[in-house]
Amino acid sequence: MATDKKLTKADILQGTNKVEQVYIEKLGGTIPLRPLTDGEFAQIDAMKTAGLKIKGKPQTEGKKQGKKSDLEAQEMEIDIEAMQKNDFEADCLAVSFAIADDEKWTVEEVKQMPAGSAKEIAKAVYQLSGATPEGASDVKSFRTNE
Repeated sequence: MATDKKLTKADILQGTNKVEQVYIEKLGGTIPLRPLTDGEFAQIDAMKTAGLKIKGKPQTEGKKQGKKSDLEAQEMEIDIEAMQKNDFEADCLAVSFAIADDEKWTVEEVKQMPAGSAKEIAKAVYQLSGATPEGASDVKSFRTNE
C-alpha cells in the first residue's frame, strides 16, 4: 500500500539523481545509471517517432454510419530506414544522458561502444526511468498488423 508522504519540490527533483549500478551483459560488468528527466525523455521520444507521418484530417461533424473511422481515413507513412536510424540515435542519447560515472558521455562516444551495448543500456535506462518510448511500440504494432 502506498503511503501518503507529501513530496517536496526537492524530493521530486532529487529522483533523477538516484544512481543504480546496472549489470550490462554485453559489457560483462555494471555501470552507474540514473533515470531520465521528463525533458530528456520527451527529446528521446520525439527522435524515435521522427520517421512516422500521419496525413489527413479527422472529421468530427456529420458522421454517417458506414463511413471510415477517423483513424481509417488517415494515411500513415513510415520511413523504416529513418526510424531505425532515429531509434539508434535516440538510444545513444538516452545512454549519454543516463551514465552517471562523473564523466559526460557524448552520443559519439556511446556509438563507439561494442555492438549491441547501447541498445542494452538504453533498455535498462528506460526501465529505470519507468518509461518506454512510444515510437518503438507504434512500429511494433504496425509491423504485426501488416
